[in-house]
This record gives sequence, structure tokens and C-alpha cells, in this order.
Amino acid sequence: MNIPESDRAQINQTLLEPDVFRSTNDRFPPEILKQIETIFDEALRLPEWDSGENYMNNGMAAVMVYLKETYPWLSEKARYMIQHECMMYMK
Repeated sequence: MNIPESDRAQINQTLLEPDVFRSTNDRFPPEILKQIETIFDEALRLPEWDSGENYMNNGMAAVMVYLKETYPWLSEKARYMIQHECMMYMK
């Protein structure tokens, strides 16, 4: 996904909010939430999540590599938040 440069700082900031993936209120701009949702969905579709017995370790490692390569502008904390949410989703 091609994220406009003008949205990148706000995405990083929004990902620092602990309830960003659970919030249904209007605290966050809808266009920013949509972009975060797209990044999250891409991370969940990585094939490493289907790697059998060690799927959690493989999937989590793959998410970090994917985010660093595809979205290098994401802060370390923002990448962690996406990785954590993937882990919670896959449990």
C-alpha cells in the first residue's frame, strides 16, 4: 500500500495508542485507521502464519521483517504494536 508521506507521522502516533485496534469511537481519523487496518491485514496474510507447529514464532518474526522492508518509516514502537496485535489475533 502506498501511504502518503503526509499521513506517516499520524499513523506512527496513532499506533502508540493502546486501544487503536479496539476503539470504535471517533478519537482517530477514519482515513488513518483504514491505512493501519490495511497494514495489519497485510501482516496477517504472510505465509509464515501457516507454518505449522512453530507458526507463532515464524509469523511474528516475518511480521517484523515485512514491516521493516515494506514500511521503513514506521517507528520501532509502531512495528511492535502491529506485531503484538497480530500475535493476539492469532492466539
